[in-house]
Amino acid sequence: MVKEKTGRKVKRKRGGIPAKAQKVDRLAAAKRAAQATRARWIAWEAGTARGEHWSAALTVRIAMLAGAILTAWAIVVMITTPRITFNDGLGYLDGQTYAAAVRVLRGELQVEMSAPYVYRVAPLALLALSGAPLVPAFLALNLGSLILCGPLLILLMRQFRVAPHVALICIAWWAVLPAGFRFAAYYPILLDGAGSLAMLATVLAALMPSALAFAFLLPAAILTRETAITMPALLAVTQARFGLGRAVVITLAASVAGVAAFIAVRTWPPIEPASGSTLLGDVARNFDWIRTNASERAWRYLAAPFLTLGVLTIVPFVAPRQTRAALTQAPALAVYLVAVLVAAAIGGEDFDRFAFWLAPVLVVLSARALTESRAGTLLLVALSGVHIALAWAAAPVDGSEVAYRDAVVALMPIQRVLQLIGAYVLAVAVLLVLVRTLRAPADTVGRRRRKAGGSRPRGTSDGPAARGGARD
Repeated sequence: MVKEKTGRKVKRKRGGIPAKAQKVDRLAAAKRAAQATRARWIAWEAGTARGEHWSAALTVRIAMLAGAILTAWAIVVMITTPRITFNDGLGYLDGQTYAAAVRVLRGELQVEMSAPYVYRVAPLALLALSGAPLVPAFLALNLGSLILCGPLLILLMRQFRVAPHVALICIAWWAVLPAGFRFAAYYPILLDGAGSLAMLATVLAALMPSALAFAFLLPAAILTRETAITMPALLAVTQARFGLGRAVVITLAASVAGVAAFIAVRTWPPIEPASGSTLLGDVARNFDWIRTNASERAWRYLAAPFLTLGVLTIVPFVAPRQTRAALTQAPALAVYLVAVLVAAAIGGEDFDRFAFWLAPVLVVLSARALTESRAGTLLLVALSGVHIALAWAAAPVDGSEVAYRDAVVALMPIQRVLQLIGAYVLAVAVLLVLVRTLRAPADTVGRRRRKAGGSRPRGTSDGPAARGGARD
């Protein structure tokens, strides 16, 4: 203890600095550190909006985090989702055929089955080789495939300069869609999860500058879901930027193995298909159902994407400029959307499940729009709440056939379809109000600046705040 001139005793530590002064110095240092951290965070957010900070290491970490989130969600869905009980838990013709096909490949059964189910031999062969009981084997295949879709979606969004936190939010939106994890647990004897993984992997490969990955993936995708035969169109559009002649040559070379697999499995099928059904005949019948609106199929076909994909069908339309820019950057995405819509029209009446194939591209378009518009936390939370409400509006209450038909747009009464459309329109109105309200500060600043003449005094610069507008 020492005395100052005033006679007051002051406690000093090493170096002769008073304890109070040391405390002030520590607080000042902490404040400077907090300000530096905040500055780095703002710079990081601004950088991700411009496509920066997507290094390979960061991409791997985000992809692993997406996989972990989807794994946890798969466990929750398994615990909370009822399983169908009708027809011994096999469901309708597709589930019964898949179960019988696995038994045929295992040598336990000898029977002819319906096409085109028997041509999807790649996942059926894996299930047969596993030797596991049917329901656990199908669950593991479909849920595992959907989990793997998470990292692939991250890789897809990375190409479009999406902010990492927005990418993870859109992954969560994709995970809660009714035709994804929930349907895989509810109706297990299907191949929808494997088909979604095959289609997404092929789309990602088609967007790469090299066609080598596409050439390897296409045969497996076609032997998982024959709709993948349309994927060479995506590769052709991607390669067209290097010249028309090169695009034709590369597309033909990369598609040879896939087309050969498509022909071979129908010429020498490992599972004998039942006679009386042809691919062209099925296509003509399904399209005629849509054309004549049999059992309101045309209305269900049009309504299914909007009623099963939540805000993923709203955000791209609310931000048309960003959506148009993303589709201009990768026209193959537009080709993919058209291909899926055509496949849904001629592929049967499972419109909900076909609509789920649209989700990867809509995820990219939504994430890019939210990144470009600098969507704040409040807006993202509001969008997530509305999305969950829409996605779970028709959740099945139990495993009975009645509950299943009430939960699927393709089968539910048309009155229920109209009710869900009304709820969707209400959700759109609410979202438009939210977007206008939560983005009002930034828009007001811009309007005031334009009203004042749109110019700045000499000697001033357009800093980050002026460029980005107000932030939540």
